Amino acid sequence: MFLKNFRNYETAEVRDFLPGLNVFTGKNAQGKTNIIEAFTFLASGKSFRTTKDVCAVREGSSEAYARASFFDGGVTKSVEMLLSAGRKKAFKISGLPVRKMSELYHALTVVVFSPEDLKIVKEAPDLRRRFLDEEICKIRPSYLDALKNYNKLLREKGAALRRPDADRALLDAYNRQMSPLIAVMVKNRESYLAKLTQSIKEVLQTMELGDGISFSYRSTLPKDGIDAALQKAMQREIAERQCLLGPQRDEVVIKVNNREAKYYASQGQIRLIMLATKISAVRIIEEATGKVPVLLLDDVFSELDEARKNWTIKNLTGMQVFITTADEGEAKRIGGAVFGVEAGRIRAL
Repeated sequence: MFLKNFRNYETAEVRDFLPGLNVFTGKNAQGKTNIIEAFTFLASGKSFRTTKDVCAVREGSSEAYARASFFDGGVTKSVEMLLSAGRKKAFKISGLPVRKMSELYHALTVVVFSPEDLKIVKEAPDLRRRFLDEEICKIRPSYLDALKNYNKLLREKGAALRRPDADRALLDAYNRQMSPLIAVMVKNRESYLAKLTQSIKEVLQTMELGDGISFSYRSTLPKDGIDAALQKAMQREIAERQCLLGPQRDEVVIKVNNREAKYYASQGQIRLIMLATKISAVRIIEEATGKVPVLLLDDVFSELDEARKNWTIKNLTGMQVFITTADEGEAKRIGGAVFGVEAGRIRAL
């Protein structure tokens, strides 16, 4: 990896990553999470921390650059990003310009865990939907197209509903276009959650939560008769001037021992659920694509007891992993390659 004017890095380069565990350690606010963020930019075209891309440009600089080189099927490839204030960010894969962001998903694939992910269980349903959509996009290119097309129609239909004299014929046309996209999205979401539940049970089989965790999908529309349900809701949507049914309103339900986790799970249980979810996401991608994604774990061990730390490390075999921790002793205990991070500088320990 090479960084230039990215966050607090003027320049930084690391060439000796291991195919297994790689650990970044250092005090807080030294740049550990910035490395994880650079990987997510290169893999998905966006940050996992902010929607304001310009925040990643180093203070006093006009642009930021990041590059990662990697092996794919025995072939060396690379992904590059140039991020400039006031201009559209640009990406290249092995020297060729990226025209569609979906190309990045299938060049360098990553799964990331951060402390913010604990909100997926506890907080608003749009966080659970966003997580679900992002993971499905990594294994189903056609899903990303359906998602983009649906969101475009949703914005247009919403604008039509906000007009004082809503056009029923226009709304009906939007509903007919949205109906097949809804069917595709719901089918993929339900299928993914079924796989996720099964994988989590396998991942957690040695822990106390094992068989007690489930993910399910609660749709606002029936599987059969989507068109009719949308038509029936039209008058209410006109009255409330907003779209009331569809994937943007559906819920992902996470349960622990048949009780909804957002109400009853402890903080420790939630962290374990999300860790197992991310490890399972790696396995699902490998099963679907034949490629093992890179797992990024930011501040993963805070608030974990020794048993859960050991469980986590045990489940990180067979994949390349990048971990951040403020505890240098813990970093060395984890094993693998250990790198010290201080004031935007990286060195092997």
